[in-house]
Amino acid sequence: MKSKRHLKLLFALFCTLLLINCSSPESKVTRVVNKFYSEYKHNFRIVNKQYVSDHLYELILKAKEIEDEDAMLIKNSAFPTDKPLLIEGDVFTSLYEGHTSFTIKKTTITGNKATVIVEFKNKKYNQTWEDEVRLVNEKSKWKIDDVIFKKEISSFGSTQQCLNQIINHE
Repeated sequence: MKSKRHLKLLFALFCTLLLINCSSPESKVTRVVNKFYSEYKHNFRIVNKQYVSDHLYELILKAKEIEDEDAMLIKNSAFPTDKPLLIEGDVFTSLYEGHTSFTIKKTTITGNKATVIVEFKNKKYNQTWEDEVRLVNEKSKWKIDDVIFKKEISSFGSTQQCLNQIINHE
């Protein structure tokens, strides 16, 4: 009796693992985007590394480092109340204030790259817009590599451009 129950449990576990491993590339891409934007707290400095590409994560680290260095330089300067270099606003959506909800509209995969059109909403500011989330397949895992912003809302073209602006400041 006990062994039958164990057998059923093992079979159920096997079927679950099989379904997880056999899920379509589109569902894997969609899952990453859903998890990222569900967990994201509108602060690129504490983004979950498992959802972003190595390249994007390096840009995030460099931008944080420059912000920290500039803040320290200003703090120790003759003008400690000056404003340091700082990325303000949301860098993973077009709207400075970020999103309050999102819906995935379309997913396209070509080779090891994917594009996901995401509709974002911000209730407080009564805004609805779509951004293009680009992913790459790194070591068999889909990861966000850039977000292309809706031009009417953002002064930047993308997440990477925003980060590169502070990295390459003069």
